[in-house]
Amino acid sequence: MRNIKTREGYEYWDKLCAIPNHAFLFSSDGKRIIATPGMGTWIDQHAAQEVVDAAQDEINALRREMAALKRDCKELLAIKSQFRNYRDTMRQMFDTGELVCKGGNKESS
Repeated sequence: MRNIKTREGYEYWDKLCAIPNHAFLFSSDGKRIIATPGMGTWIDQHAAQEVVDAAQDEINALRREMAALKRDCKELLAIKSQFRNYRDTMRQMFDTGELVCKGGNKESS
């Protein structure tokens, strides 16, 4: 969850914003282009790609974790279903007299 006060969840945005920016201006004689640090919206592509790669690595890890959790959940739901079937079978057997618990009041013949 993102928290603007602690900046939790904004790690990658903050890293992108920390990359130095610059603009390009023509020199006064119009023959050269001058980079002006601190102005404009241009940032170093390599530095930005490193931040984006790190974010994508985290996204991929979270996707793998989510897929594993979904598999585990499906397995648990299947086991739950098996236990319910077993429980229902045991109840039915007990109700019909096919199953007698030790110490029960059924008389043996």
